[in-house]
Amino acid sequence: MIKRRNAIPESHKAALRDQRYRNPQPNTQLQQCFQSRGGIKRPRSKHGEAQSLSEDAAGSLSADAAAEMIEIPVPRDLVLSMLSLRDIFNCDETGLCWKMPPDQRLPTVSSRKKEKTRICALFCCNSDASERLPIWFIGCARRPRAFTAAGINPENLGCKWRSNTKASMGGDIFKEWLLWFDQRMGGRKVALLLDNLSIHKAAYVEIGEQLQNTLVIWLPGHSTSRFQPLDQGIVRMWKAYWKREWILYVMAEFDRGFNPISTMTILQALWWAIPAWNIDVKDDIIRQCFKNALTIEDIHEIDNDEIELMDEIQQGIQKLELSNHIQEAMSIRQFLDPADEHVNDDFVDLDDNLISQLHPENRASDDDDDAWEALPQISPAEGLECLYKLRLFEEQQVDADQRLIQHLMRHERVLLRKKIEKEQQSHVRMF
Repeated sequence: MIKRRNAIPESHKAALRDQRYRNPQPNTQLQQCFQSRGGIKRPRSKHGEAQSLSEDAAGSLSADAAAEMIEIPVPRDLVLSMLSLRDIFNCDETGLCWKMPPDQRLPTVSSRKKEKTRICALFCCNSDASERLPIWFIGCARRPRAFTAAGINPENLGCKWRSNTKASMGGDIFKEWLLWFDQRMGGRKVALLLDNLSIHKAAYVEIGEQLQNTLVIWLPGHSTSRFQPLDQGIVRMWKAYWKREWILYVMAEFDRGFNPISTMTILQALWWAIPAWNIDVKDDIIRQCFKNALTIEDIHEIDNDEIELMDEIQQGIQKLELSNHIQEAMSIRQFLDPADEHVNDDFVDLDDNLISQLHPENRASDDDDDAWEALPQISPAEGLECLYKLRLFEEQQVDADQRLIQHLMRHERVLLRKKIEKEQQSHVRMF
């Protein structure tokens, strides 16, 4: 276990201990915060300027700043202490270059070419890991050819697909996401921790008053990585699981005599990305990252699974280098977090997003840089046969999963009805 502590004075420790993890108590102040819908910000100076909680660009708080955050009656801390863990959410974006090999000697490509092989992924989860919302992916193409050729609606995979020219978060998309999130929280009062990305703030200014169930709490501007739970390791682990699959795919394609850069598709990228988020990233990782972000004591635990995952990726990269499939291997840190995947926040990006919104002709098109493969359309009869074999396989196991068997049986009934309906339609067309 690796522990990092800020030097908090003894006089403050009692106030800090479990402050944000005690049982919530009913309080009229909480209702007032939701009714105001103004968002919770850090305290302001007497001149009206937002007080910075840190001057450290790396994101770690100084002892004075950390103590100040607790000693001053900051509404954010009060609100979080009154909410249950399941009602504290965080969302964050990251880029994913889904065709980037672990090679430092990459050929120079145009910015447009890079954008076509990059997507943005928006994650959101709550602090007790009981809710992981579907990932919102943003690409360049409205409808990548890989989806069309396979006959697959990406939202059937359990995600949302949006697009713009930059394959990055835009104001319209984030406004849509905020309203979608608020609607999902119907009947609850939840806090949403947000960083100060310009797109986030601009979207909130426009539609913040429409939020009925969500209280936006802005993270300190100069220390976002310290207080953003998803930045504490959740997104990093998701990327590690995804990139392990990418490394295995690259090795397998080279063994088959194919170039993985040519055969890789955005559909395949989503097939790895969604289960990595829903299944591979463990609940304990999410809970620990929220605890690190919402308490002053910052403890990062490295478990055996994480060590094994990193070792597996490193070994795969070394094999690719030894087999001369890559010229100069990236370090694992560079491979998991390349500069091209960082989310930039500057006026140029904001201007590009505004132009994209104001001029529809500059928005995403159906053009993409995606390889694609036409997949066969599976009939209900074929699906039923495969499902029967899967159920039979599970029933023959010594430690069979009875819940899975019951679920497969129920789905067999669904496919059987579809099969009968299709046969009836074919019979009608004959006459």
